[in-house]
Amino acid sequence: MRCVQVSVIAFFSWNLLIAILQAFTARYSVWAYLPQQQTKDIFDKQEIRAVWRFTTGMMGITLTAILLTQVDKIILSKILPLEIFGYYTIACTLGLMIFQITGPVTQSYFPKLSATVSLNNTEALKKVYHQGCQLISVIVVPVILVLIFFSKELIFIWTQNAVITENTWLITAVYAYGSGLNAYMTLPYLLTLSHSWTKVGLYQNLALLLLFIPLTIFLSFKYAALGGALAWAAVNTLYFFITPHLIHHKLLKGEVFNWYWHDTLKPLLATAVLVSLAKYFFVAGNGIWYTLIYIGVTGVLALSITVFFARIINDNFTKLIKKYI
Repeated sequence: MRCVQVSVIAFFSWNLLIAILQAFTARYSVWAYLPQQQTKDIFDKQEIRAVWRFTTGMMGITLTAILLTQVDKIILSKILPLEIFGYYTIACTLGLMIFQITGPVTQSYFPKLSATVSLNNTEALKKVYHQGCQLISVIVVPVILVLIFFSKELIFIWTQNAVITENTWLITAVYAYGSGLNAYMTLPYLLTLSHSWTKVGLYQNLALLLLFIPLTIFLSFKYAALGGALAWAAVNTLYFFITPHLIHHKLLKGEVFNWYWHDTLKPLLATAVLVSLAKYFFVAGNGIWYTLIYIGVTGVLALSITVFFARIINDNFTKLIKKYI
């Protein structure tokens, strides 16, 4: 792109070209793996009619989800000076990183849940569901806790800029807390989709938007960039403590306690004790390599503790080790 034109238009044009190529590549790749038929394939409107409700619901969920992750930037860009808004953008980039890590779980567990639901086997569904929930904990807890407790050190290592670090670390920690709670909801959300129940996802997103927008405006005027992160943390706290009750009551009755305690809070609280102690005993000013090694060791220990308290993942991991010993 530098050899052609250095501009925003050229940048987005290149992104558009790559997106088109990706779409065509995906189309032909999927087609190649489908069973070959003797009859000619034709466009069938009946197939669209059969799934239009689910598709419409998914479109609504996708659009409202995009708004939930972007509307705060739109609001803050109008309220904050450009420099402060830049700090907020850096914090959001780090805070939203967790969704890139949980993406593969979403892609692998949605087909599993859908297949299990189609068998109408509740016990099998519970097993697959709780396994996925605990896998999310194993992924989310170490990353989010290290980011919350060591955000200042990590941002300084990344940027090598004390001003950016000082203006960004607290926003990052608060935003990461909200993102962690949101990531915890991955499997409950997939459970609703596997039952083709898109209404709850759409309505909850609309309700969160109605709360998030005015709360972001109010808190941003009061606390500047930190206000946006506080609003994000607040709406995701409500999301975490309200929506699971609705989902489990309808789809997996009697499992909400297991989800809150065994799948989420027990691994989270146990690991939080470890990471908070690691932060307490951390000695600043010993150089970048010391900080990197210290945080790295803390992350590995945090992962180990999370796996230990995630019962299903721990059992599977133990069986895997015994298999090769």
